[in-house]
Amino acid sequence: MGSLKKNQKHLSFQEMANIEPGKKTKVFDVVSIHTLSVLGTIKWYSPWRKYWFTPLGNTGFDDNCLDVISAFCKKLNKEHRELLKTKTNLPPMREDFR
Repeated sequence: MGSLKKNQKHLSFQEMANIEPGKKTKVFDVVSIHTLSVLGTIKWYSPWRKYWFTPLGNTGFDDNCLDVISAFCKKLNKEHRELLKTKTNLPPMREDFR
């Protein structure tokens, strides 16, 4: 298992080992700091070309938790885009896709 990143008082993001052959992007479990239970997963969604959050069934999130998850996804997307730019000199991302 990967490192545990605490981003606020209720959630943490744990980077998971890549188990899919050839997969180049990161996978994170969203974990409750209080119960240590997995609440969902953040991983790359190819059709949209960005990281997205998939909650597990029967989980609920308030607006603050959703803001933290959203900010983490945005950070991952930005890092991924920057990495691609350095490799291929892509044009900047359009404002409506940020």
